[in-house]
Amino acid sequence: LTIGNEGLKIINESGVEITDFSYKGELPGHFMKLTKFKYLKPEELKFDGRLNKTIEENKNLFSGKCSEYSKQVIETIASDLKELFYKSKRLYNETYGLYILNKLIIESLIPLAVLNYINSALEELKVENNILLNAEFNQKISDTIKNEPAPFIYERLGEKFRYFFIDEMQDTSKLQWNNLIPLIENVLSSENTIGEKGKLLLVGDAKQSIYRWRGGKAEQFIALSSSENKKENNPFYVEKELSNLDTNYRSYAEIINFNNSFFKHISQFLTNQSFSNLFLEGNNQNINKKEGGYVQISFVEKQINDENKELIYPKKVLDIIKNLDNSFKKNEVCVLTRTKKQGIDVANYLAENGIKIISSETLLIKNNEKVRFIISLLYALQNQSNKEYKIELLY
Repeated sequence: LTIGNEGLKIINESGVEITDFSYKGELPGHFMKLTKFKYLKPEELKFDGRLNKTIEENKNLFSGKCSEYSKQVIETIASDLKELFYKSKRLYNETYGLYILNKLIIESLIPLAVLNYINSALEELKVENNILLNAEFNQKISDTIKNEPAPFIYERLGEKFRYFFIDEMQDTSKLQWNNLIPLIENVLSSENTIGEKGKLLLVGDAKQSIYRWRGGKAEQFIALSSSENKKENNPFYVEKELSNLDTNYRSYAEIINFNNSFFKHISQFLTNQSFSNLFLEGNNQNINKKEGGYVQISFVEKQINDENKELIYPKKVLDIIKNLDNSFKKNEVCVLTRTKKQGIDVANYLAENGIKIISSETLLIKNNEKVRFIISLLYALQNQSNKEYKIELLY
């Protein structure tokens, strides 16, 4: 604000007009913006580009229609104006980061306050009803047992349960596994009344790990299934036995053969050696007697400026479904997408083109055709002059 006022004061006292400056008074306009900084978005200030170049090169400061007298005056005050411009630029660079931080904090205050209120209400409900959320169990168990060699709770469980079966081991988090180790170790190392030790069966496939976003750590299972004799490969004091389920009984032969070839090929491009070995060595599945499968990969050209680029994949899916052999029924087709939004786009497009679909979105009450009709009818009755509601009702 002060810098802006100083700049305008110099210009006003010199007697030149704002239009005497180049580019319709761009430099005076800069100082005018500074005087209104309180109501201005910092992004609107321009310290690079044409104005900065004009000042650095010290030319084109005045307009082509400027009088000779005004040109001389502008050249006289130019050094003072340049100094103020650079001063405002330095101040901007020093404080812009803090401005962005404060802006984000202010924008987040209300959502954070709401979340804090919800959390407080949730804590009250938990205390009143003497309950815990499932998500809290693992951390509470970990905090309780981390300093205990063989916790009492596990000793008691070990007396009752002697055989443990853990499926989908590749999706077990590090915290969950560390919680289970003392229990399993106690079972494997102790005997029941007839002299039998407990047993543990782990089943998994690191290639199918899909819960990394929830803490799933496939590397744990890779280490456990390794034949190397290291502590991380076997945290228990008993010999382990490795069994490989080498035959795929679920998929058709053509799909199994494709997967074997495909993953063997891409394994050479993985930078993580453990993952590379996993796909190279652990992906040679034997086929079963089922034949008749089919694999097709379709590529689409990248669309940069196309307004309908979001419809590229939905259109491709529709084409594939229409070209399916008659031996496939519509209720035998499943469409998987990378994100939920893509799934919604595909589902909506298929529905618009006469393909009946079932998805998490279509099962919502608000998306039911009869419910939508009633809502549209009520809107149209309440706002009879609004054509959009009438069109939506007819649609």
